[in-house]
Amino acid sequence: MVNLKKKILIILAIIFAIILIGATQVHATPNANGELTVNGKYLFGEGQTIETVPGATYDKNTNTLTLNGYNGNTITAYYMNDFKINVVGENTITTDLKVNSNGIYSVLGTLEITGTGTLNFKETNISDATSLHPEEGAITSQDTYIVIDGPTIKMQNLTGSGISARPGIEIKNANVDINVTGLNGIYTYNNSIEISDSKVNSTASKYAITGDSVSIEGNSTITAKTVETTVPVLIAFSSLMA
Repeated sequence: MVNLKKKILIILAIIFAIILIGATQVHATPNANGELTVNGKYLFGEGQTIETVPGATYDKNTNTLTLNGYNGNTITAYYMNDFKINVVGENTITTDLKVNSNGIYSVLGTLEITGTGTLNFKETNISDATSLHPEEGAITSQDTYIVIDGPTIKMQNLTGSGISARPGIEIKNANVDINVTGLNGIYTYNNSIEISDSKVNSTASKYAITGDSVSIEGNSTITAKTVETTVPVLIAFSSLMA
């Protein structure tokens, strides 16, 4: 009887160890040499199994992800440095709010979203949004400067924020339409937002467009308002240079 109890304890200890190892692998630190996942699958990453994703192709030589008819979940880019997303045709990123609150999440370097196509952002499991962060949004960066050059970006009726990038945001030759109930429409912390030759509509609960400075140049049309106040606020900023 004693030996049986010992065997059971040993088996339980082994099972527990396997569970811990598995949990460690799931939450492992991303590779500092770069990792790219699309719809939960690796398209780039040392030591990872590279898979294919319909509507998404990655070119290592140009460090460019092309979306052409993509309809899937979150895109994450860790340490991809000068990383580009080329938008062709109609594409949709649907965020599962039970898992995270980002459509595109980038860490370090520059994220440039280019092309002449359309990129739509949607959400699922809104009522079960266990991971929603009000300051994070459809496009969120950590130490990544964001450039949107050319495409149409649509974020309609989202519960998170729109575009958030601490190092700064540049929008040019683009059409950006944001309507969110999160804190921020377009937000950068202590850095600049530059808009040129673009049409930008931004509605958010507290800050429509906010940064240390907001520059609007060329043939641009800007509509920005908040819904938290009684009177719509056109643009939230500390300085505006036209």
